[in-house]
Amino acid sequence: MPLPHEYPRWTPEEKRLLRELYATAPVAELVARLKRPIAAIYQHAKTLGLHGTRKWRHPSEFPQEVLDQVRALHAEGHSDAAIARRLGRPEFRRSVSHIRKEKLGLPVNDRALAEGRRRAIESQRKTLGIRHGGDLRSVSFRRYARECGWPEDLPPRAVQILNVLAEHGPQTKLDLARAIGMPTDVIGSNGSLKLLHGSRGSRLMRGHGTYTGLLVARGLVVQTHRSVGPGNGRRQGVGRLPSVFVLTPAAITARETIRGSQQRGERGREAAVHGADTRPGPGGHAGPRRPGGVGRAAQGGGEEGARRAGRRGDRAEAGRAGKGR
Repeated sequence: MPLPHEYPRWTPEEKRLLRELYATAPVAELVARLKRPIAAIYQHAKTLGLHGTRKWRHPSEFPQEVLDQVRALHAEGHSDAAIARRLGRPEFRRSVSHIRKEKLGLPVNDRALAEGRRRAIESQRKTLGIRHGGDLRSVSFRRYARECGWPEDLPPRAVQILNVLAEHGPQTKLDLARAIGMPTDVIGSNGSLKLLHGSRGSRLMRGHGTYTGLLVARGLVVQTHRSVGPGNGRRQGVGRLPSVFVLTPAAITARETIRGSQQRGERGREAAVHGADTRPGPGGHAGPRRPGGVGRAAQGGGEEGARRAGRRGDRAEAGRAGKGR
């Protein structure tokens, strides 16, 4: 469709038709009859002094039959926007809201609000690819694990533990609990600290009581035990130190694989966006085009150009030496 300034000049017949229809005709009728965009129609109406003359611009201009229709449509459960569309004036939604509230004294339609919320939620579910609102949590968990480079079916606390181990190396349970902000002062029935405990009934926990237990069972973390020797013969210092948790080679390899696939996906998306800039260059090598279409030869020819320049310099130097003799 041409731009407003690209349309031909208004003819006297079109101006007469605009003066006749502008006050009462719907927007769709104006566009259909005049064969011009609504922006051009509004602009020329302002030029002709018709601005502000359209009916129903103010709620007080609504005739009584329209008020009756608003009341009837509201009783059927329609929203203000739906009522405006039913009246053939979708641009007057705010006027319909004012009529409904101030002139008719009607409340907001609860059924319309509920229907609007339902449609909005349904649209969000389709956009996110989920079945119901409860899946939002699972989607966020999977996204967080994927962004950190770990398997998507891990709970967030387990992902945090893996991040700490990858960044700081071997850690005890107490160190891990402090690093990820979990409680460190809960005492169990046996008198020991309860650290890194999760919900055993959670689907992501797979029946494990602690996050470290889940990671050990998945082969992502290994638990190493430390102990001290017999001491000075009187059994002083004999015992075990807290266990230390370390990432397994399999976990490191899995993370590198996931990160590599993510980087390849990002490069593929960038290549798709900038496809026009990655056409084969000189010599058939694919790569970014040089600014201004300058190729290797135009930039000096590379090593071959340097050798040629050197030979020319040698010949010039020999010529100057001969003239000196």
